[in-house]
Amino acid sequence: MIKTKNVYLKYYRLKAVSGDCAKGGMSTKGDFLKIPIKHFNLVKDYLRNQLERELYSVDQDIYKNAFSKLLKEHNDIGNKLIDLKVFDYKWHKRTFWNLVEVEIT
Repeated sequence: MIKTKNVYLKYYRLKAVSGDCAKGGMSTKGDFLKIPIKHFNLVKDYLRNQLERELYSVDQDIYKNAFSKLLKEHNDIGNKLIDLKVFDYKWHKRTFWNLVEVEIT
């Protein structure tokens, strides 16, 4: 018997919560993306960057170099996720994501 590797996280997905691919954006229901196990560290980096950019924009001057660095990092990680087929297109980069637990039936 050949064993197949689980290539995606079993109980977690990325859920679009705002932006292009969220409900009310370019989508009527919002996108859910499977997360490849081998790319989960990059997905974590992307989510950390997303949160850091949000927090920075609340209490810091967004015209400073530190914010520009966060934006460049966001773009670079997003492009890698597209290259690795975690994201399907640029609109996924322009979407805010939550990591959500899903029930597998």
